[in-house]
Amino acid sequence: MAKKPNPPSKRDVPGLLRRLREEAELTQRDLAGRMKRAQPWIHKSEIGERRVDVSEFLDWCNACEVNAKEAIARIADMRK
Repeated sequence: MAKKPNPPSKRDVPGLLRRLREEAELTQRDLAGRMKRAQPWIHKSEIGERRVDVSEFLDWCNACEVNAKEAIARIADMRK
């Protein structure tokens, strides 16, 4: 059985994660190194194949040198 695609509201976070990485001018491999994760973990997080919990989101923001409060505000703005 095929997996159902995520509704648009569930794509906000993965899309933001990718934008944060790209804005930091990091490759998936670069970010994986900073986060001490494997590159496929980054990829799966960015395409929404795996969910990122709050502590992982904070680590992602830190690795991209982004203020986590501002990143969360960006998600809130997307949902308005």
